[in-house]
Amino acid sequence: MKGVTILNSMEIVAETGHIWDIKCTISLIVLILGIISLVIIIHSIKKYDDVEESCWWCRTPVIILVATMISVGLTSTLCFYLQDKPTAYKTQYQVSVDDSVTMNEFTEKYNIISIDGKIYTVEERN
Repeated sequence: MKGVTILNSMEIVAETGHIWDIKCTISLIVLILGIISLVIIIHSIKKYDDVEESCWWCRTPVIILVATMISVGLTSTLCFYLQDKPTAYKTQYQVSVDDSVTMNEFTEKYNIISIDGKIYTVEERN
């Protein structure tokens, strides 16, 4: 556009894949529940170790279940988090505007994001 000087351009993330929403939240809850269960088991083993020494076999399935919860929760959370990638980018420009350009004409072509003195941060309208 005549009268508009582009000083800088930058790409910003416009949209991301929203994988984090449900899947990652559920796996994070499983991870947290597994860690809490592990803390409770360790506490109970230390506290009641003398009383239930002959019952080691009843703790083993619970420990295996908790270890599985932690493993599944941690692995799922990391996998889903790493899949959350940007899917679209927008280009923003920092521009200066001459007095010859009318604001109506300028705002018809660009969305104004911010103004810092005489420098406008804008993006093109679709």
